[in-house]
Amino acid sequence: AMVAARSYAALMVGRALVGLGVGCGMPISPAYIAEIAPAEHRGGLVACSEIATNVGVLLGYIAGYLLHGLPAGHDWRCMLAIGIIPSGILLLLVLAGVAPESPRWLVQRGKMEHARAVLVHLQGSEHNADHFLAEIQGSIERDALLNQSAHWRAVLCPVRSLRRPLAVGIGIAASPQLCGINAVSYFLTKIMAAAGVKNKQEQFGCLVVLGFLKLMCILVAARCLDSCGRRPLMLASCFGMALALSALSMNFTFSLEAPNLAVIALAFYLCSFSLGMGPGSWLIPGELFPNTVRAKGMSLSTFINRLIASASSLSVLTVANALTWGGFFGALG
Repeated sequence: AMVAARSYAALMVGRALVGLGVGCGMPISPAYIAEIAPAEHRGGLVACSEIATNVGVLLGYIAGYLLHGLPAGHDWRCMLAIGIIPSGILLLLVLAGVAPESPRWLVQRGKMEHARAVLVHLQGSEHNADHFLAEIQGSIERDALLNQSAHWRAVLCPVRSLRRPLAVGIGIAASPQLCGINAVSYFLTKIMAAAGVKNKQEQFGCLVVLGFLKLMCILVAARCLDSCGRRPLMLASCFGMALALSALSMNFTFSLEAPNLAVIALAFYLCSFSLGMGPGSWLIPGELFPNTVRAKGMSLSTFINRLIASASSLSVLTVANALTWGGFFGALG
């Protein structure tokens, strides 16, 4: 719909459909991984979801670099058309049964044999499957004893035992947007132009480099999340982002006219985000929420995340014009 759009309204309809698909997928992926993955591999697997996202971002930057010389109107249509390929492959893989139903969901609905068959397929042996199945049954029984309902009321009006994990999980999910990751990522070319990188080809080249560095850091995070723990990486990520935002703020506030410094600070900001907060903001909520409310908790977290992302992205230029870019980065830091 977006590729063939002949009007702004048609383009927005296509964008709404894409947003609906992304919005449905964002909470499902970490919740699904949290339900099927052993605890010792969960961090790496959730990071794989973030890796896939960053691969897509990098490919988008590369496509922008290669297509920016095309006539106006053809460049963005070609870029959107390229996006049909990975989404089509993903659809075929899902239809082929590569991603089976969650065993925990099957157990909750009394489909024990189906759940066991899925676990045998995932775990590779009947012994491991039986052990995992017993763990799932035990956790569901414990939730039942605590009277933890799976209805929306349990999330929106939680009992005392659920309040802290819900508050922490939703807060962590919202934190990337409060630190401005989408707001900065969407306007990288404008930020670079304001810093002194005026040439369009240089801007697109910088985007490719930034996307590559961000992807490399998420690969490091995938290896370290399970071995080093979530908290140290989250703290290091927050510290690095604050340092990079402070450097950007000083560069613009004091008119240092140092485009290289701005690009390096942007790279440090994006890399710091990918080392901890990127995967952690989806991994940790999925682990914190109890089984009975995990799906709804992840849905609410995603809603808050996207709500803040929309508000911050829509107001970036307005805030930057009011505070200057220096004030904008200072506020984020």
